[in-house]
Amino acid sequence: RVKKFLKHAPLEDKQMKPIRVLLTLAGMVFLAALSCAQPKPQGGPQGADPPERIIGTDGAPMVLIPAGEFQMGSADGEPDEKPVHTVYLDAFYLDVHEVTNAQYQKFMAATGHPAPKGYSNVKGRIREDFEPLKDSTLNAPNQPVVCVTWYDAAAYCQWAGKRLPTEAEWEKAARGELVGKKYPWGDSIDSSKANYHFNIGKPTPVGK
Repeated sequence: RVKKFLKHAPLEDKQMKPIRVLLTLAGMVFLAALSCAQPKPQGGPQGADPPERIIGTDGAPMVLIPAGEFQMGSADGEPDEKPVHTVYLDAFYLDVHEVTNAQYQKFMAATGHPAPKGYSNVKGRIREDFEPLKDSTLNAPNQPVVCVTWYDAAAYCQWAGKRLPTEAEWEKAARGELVGKKYPWGDSIDSSKANYHFNIGKPTPVGK
C-alpha cells in the first residue's frame, strides 16, 4: 500500500499523526521513497485563487490538494486504519513525483548529509550497510531515491523549505476523489499501474 513535505511541523493528534516512512520490499532491498509538501499560500492579488501547480524551491513540481473532507481509513485494513472516519484538511501542495536520486544528491552536496543506506540480501547474506547510490539498478538520476530513513526525509524537507506531510494529508492526496477504494483506481491491484513485489524488479523512473 503506497503512502507518499510542508513548511510547518506536523500535527500530533490522532487524525493528523506524522506519516510513517514506508518500507517496500523490492528485489530483497528495503526501500523508502520520499515526496514533499508545503502549505497553500493565502491567495494571490485581490484574493485570487492560488495556482493549481507550482515549482518548489528544490525544483520539484507540486500540485494543490484542495481543502475539504475525506473518508480516512479502511474497514478491512490494519487495526490502526479502523474505523473509517471523516477528516477535514486545509489545502496544501504536495510533490507530484517522488524525490529523485539527482535531487537527493544536490541536497547531499549542499549540506554534507550522508548517502542513504539500507538492508539488502547480498549473496545470501543480509547487510545493513547497502548503498543504493552505488547499485546500477537503483542509482539512475531519474529513479526515486531509496533506503532513506525518516530522519533523512525530514532533513531533505527542511533543506527544501518544506516538511513531511501528515498521514491524513498523504492518504487524501493518494485517494484522489475515490471513496472507500483500496487503490487510486479501484479495489483490485493492477500490475500495469503499480510497481510491487517482483513484477518489475527495480524502482520505476519518476513520472513513468
